[in-house]
Amino acid sequence: FHGPNTVNGTTERDYLAAVDASSGAVTGWNPRATAGAARAVAVSAGSIGAGGEFASLGPGVARHNLAAFSAADGSLLPWAPDPDRRVRAIVPDGAKVYVGGAFDTIGGRTRAKLAAVDAVTGLANDFAPTVGPSSAEVEAMQLVGPTLYIGGSFTQLNGSVTRNGAAAVDATSGAVTPFDPDVNNPVTALSVVGPTVYLGGPNITSVNGIGPGGTPRDGAAAVDAATGTVLPWDAKLDGALLALVTSGSTVYLGGNFTTAGGVPRQSFAA
Repeated sequence: FHGPNTVNGTTERDYLAAVDASSGAVTGWNPRATAGAARAVAVSAGSIGAGGEFASLGPGVARHNLAAFSAADGSLLPWAPDPDRRVRAIVPDGAKVYVGGAFDTIGGRTRAKLAAVDAVTGLANDFAPTVGPSSAEVEAMQLVGPTLYIGGSFTQLNGSVTRNGAAAVDATSGAVTPFDPDVNNPVTALSVVGPTVYLGGPNITSVNGIGPGGTPRDGAAAVDAATGTVLPWDAKLDGALLALVTSGSTVYLGGNFTTAGGVPRQSFAA
């Protein structure tokens, strides 16, 4: 949420809330975030990580852009990696947490838009790929085995490797893999299913080439998870894609569109 809200008529659910997965009824979990926008949420080992744009949480407790709460009661936990700018994506992985966003420092170290921090101390480890240019952001991530897939507004990784909109790096070393979809506008959502990566963003119009040589795709595309080569799947959205998730053999899409594949679909499609 980007401001104080009610959820299903329940008040005092500011920026973060939990609802029953079956009924949608609001639960008692209530962190009472006090300022800023929550842009990413992740669940791990009894805690909820939340990232976004904020400077404090709870009764004036300093937390810059990234925090953790008890999954049981919403109480604020001591974990505080303290990124200097907003967080857009969080991926827990056991003893560490991958974080993506617009930051330049996190966990006490310089890290350009992408980092891994200790799940207990919040300190950054040695995973340190660089994402550029300086105005870039990492906006979507998924970890698959030893590979971290990322999407965002970047054009290069590790100083010299060209990657437009989407890329993959080794989750330990940060080395860039051959995966290269070459998307013409920022990727803000992605999901990896077996050998396929589904990706999307509000302004995407081509994949595998940012100029006239690219393959036309409106809002969303499917690409090979090893190479990034575009696949035949084509959602053909007539407006902006803002969210994408997969479940089994189905891809669910949300955004500002009115048709998908030529079929009327208002804001949501599968």
